[in-house]
Amino acid sequence: MVYPDELKNICYLAKQEFLALKNGVKPALRFSIPQAKKPAMEALKCTFEKYGLIFLIKTYKEIHNVTPQNLDYIVYITKSKNLAGELSEAEKNGNVKKVGEILGYPECCVNFYIDIHKNLMKKGNLCCTESFLNTKSKPNFHTNNIFNFNSKISGQVEKLRTVQQLNKTDEFMDYFLISHIPCSYDCKESVKMGRDVLRILKAELPEFANEIASALKHPFLVFDDFNWVIFNGMVKNKNMIKYESVFPIKSLYPDEIFRSGNRIVVQDDEIRILMDEETIRVIKKGNEHDGMIIDFT
Repeated sequence: MVYPDELKNICYLAKQEFLALKNGVKPALRFSIPQAKKPAMEALKCTFEKYGLIFLIKTYKEIHNVTPQNLDYIVYITKSKNLAGELSEAEKNGNVKKVGEILGYPECCVNFYIDIHKNLMKKGNLCCTESFLNTKSKPNFHTNNIFNFNSKISGQVEKLRTVQQLNKTDEFMDYFLISHIPCSYDCKESVKMGRDVLRILKAELPEFANEIASALKHPFLVFDDFNWVIFNGMVKNKNMIKYESVFPIKSLYPDEIFRSGNRIVVQDDEIRILMDEETIRVIKKGNEHDGMIIDFT
């Protein structure tokens, strides 16, 4: 199968999501679109049907009895009409566990999300922090969902828009292999799903597959879900990154302050930026988890 031309430039539907559904890695997809995109999505109905997929659009008001700004519709895509209906009803009823099950997310990750969701709302949606703290071994780049904001933007739409403006494109938001929040960055089920998606991408869209892998395989210095810095370099002793340059995808964090250095050291209460052995900047940490080094290399 070749990725259909009709879908190549459609926002809100990542290529890997469509291919994962079409190739059986996922049983269903769910995403949101603004009113302006609804005609384009409706026009693609025949394309989805051509690939044996069911395409269901519901208004946000139908599902959540509210219409958030710029996100007027929810789209469900499955291989079964009954499954599409089940998914929309599960979301309408607030059955998060059922929604996760139908979308094909690992059970451990669904339970993890349910357990931490209320605390995430209180702490500002620190999904990356929670996943990292639950990671027991080296983080696996197949589970790196830092660029995927779909599960992280509740109440933070303005932050998302600012990140988009900084990068001048939405394309970087498609740099992911899993679309869910992993229970950890070494979750076996999530790693398997990510590998399956990458395998499909390499077979059908090899250039895009290389783009994604290139963006995900880096050391990340993470402050929260919208503040991070990515380095072209390597992690030393878990608390140090030696780097040649800063990777060009920007977050809300001012990465310019790192460009004059070649090493960072994360300590208990501060982050030191060095050029060789000379300290050129010290950043005070706001809390114990500020400046987590997540090594996805």
